[in-house]
Amino acid sequence: MRGALLGPVLGLAVLGSGCKPADKTAEKTADSSVASPVEADLAVRLAGAHIDAALARLDLDLPDEALAEVVTALKAAPASEEARSLAEGILRETTWNVPTLTIRHGMPVEALAGDGSSSLWVSLGGKTNTAVHWDPAQGSIAGILFPISEVATRSLILDAGKRSAVISRGPVTQLCDARTLKPIRDLGALPETTTPESVVVFSPDGLLIAHPARVSAPDPAIVWHLRDTATGQLIRSSAPLPPDQPQPLCAWLDRTHLKILHTDGSLMEMPVSPVEEIRSTPPPEPVKLTRAQFSADGDAALVLRETGTHEPAMLSVISYSGRDDGSLATDALAGRFAWSKGPNIWNGLVRDPAQMPFRISENRLSLVT
Repeated sequence: MRGALLGPVLGLAVLGSGCKPADKTAEKTADSSVASPVEADLAVRLAGAHIDAALARLDLDLPDEALAEVVTALKAAPASEEARSLAEGILRETTWNVPTLTIRHGMPVEALAGDGSSSLWVSLGGKTNTAVHWDPAQGSIAGILFPISEVATRSLILDAGKRSAVISRGPVTQLCDARTLKPIRDLGALPETTTPESVVVFSPDGLLIAHPARVSAPDPAIVWHLRDTATGQLIRSSAPLPPDQPQPLCAWLDRTHLKILHTDGSLMEMPVSPVEEIRSTPPPEPVKLTRAQFSADGDAALVLRETGTHEPAMLSVISYSGRDDGSLATDALAGRFAWSKGPNIWNGLVRDPAQMPFRISENRLSLVT
């Protein structure tokens, strides 16, 4: 029989946790909202329909799809012995294949980013630095970035839709097509005082990108650029920020404006429309921040705050609306940001090893679950 990956995990989870009739009976007895006879009958009928669908899938030699139907039946009627017996039989009689893929590069890996099982982006270092976009399903290379000698990867940043990428290598920062890795625009060197993945930001739809840059090689003042992602064309720029002023820590962008948080807790908002004024908001109280990252909706920021001369920095959340979209939790941050040897939130903002979602041992990187 052909194998599957998701089915047995779901099946075992249901069988091992929430599908014991005695447990469910106890829960319902303790719960005042006991299902009515009509609701119970409807649940049994729904479970029966999914069991019939599972049997039909088994007749077609599709055990993975059959197991998914049985899991749904057990969710509808956890006390169903027929569904439970069928699930146990499928798990016992089916050989489940878990596919693995090993890609040998022969060069040091400096950054990794993925899109489920359909795409893998790898930045490679050593004497010749390049980046590769793999199609794991085909085991083939879908795109490759032109090589540069003797530089390290500072960042590998993808938009939410995995259509655009910003790859920073030494003094060169390229906005690229994420699929082909064909360069679209040279963005110049990113300021060394910033964490790239915190300050290079895309709008949720991927149509806009904002990033900081130095005014020039001899001038360390920082200027913000807002660009069209498809062409890299400049839409708007900010006034230069001198190095003796509070420096930017993180940014957030949508279709209407760019929001930037600085080391003193102040906010700068730059509308996308060039005719609207740039606004600055001072912090409600004096504060000194060293690292920061906005939530996905821009309504909060996870910050590393200095608390005193002899006190360790404190990780806390600044909320601008009182809402919590959950994107600042450790597991959510791991899904939002790629792993990199360069400056990133895991060696800057969230530096406690106990909170890191990665474990690195020699040449192996593992996700902590």
